[in-house]
Amino acid sequence: MIKGVKGLYLRFTLFVFLLLAIHSLLLEKSLPQIYTEAKPWLIYLFLVPLEYLGILLITWRFKKQKTSAMNNFMLLMLAKMLGAIFFLSPWIFERDQFTRPFIYQFFTVFLLLLIAEVTFIVRLLQYGEEKNENFE
Repeated sequence: MIKGVKGLYLRFTLFVFLLLAIHSLLLEKSLPQIYTEAKPWLIYLFLVPLEYLGILLITWRFKKQKTSAMNNFMLLMLAKMLGAIFFLSPWIFERDQFTRPFIYQFFTVFLLLLIAEVTFIVRLLQYGEEKNENFE
């Protein structure tokens, strides 16, 4: 079993793939066709790279200064909220039949990724306290 920070990254990646698989299954089997037509892949194209960049930034800053993780997380959340407003602005200002399904899907994925990110950061902090060694 992979331990440490690399194991946390692997678990986060597996969570993203699991979330994508469940979302795809729901789109195919349960949700109305309009949810699929709303281009939900754009959500993952926006959120997943942003999450990974944020986690990399928090990990990098955590290596340098152990007390900066929460400040960096709050800065990341502010950036993600502003990015979400900018990303969703075409659907908010130019409303059509896809606006509501897209925004529902966006915030569901956003919330689930936020929960995973917070779990990742808490485990990172716990791992840093237990091991007291540099992360590689």
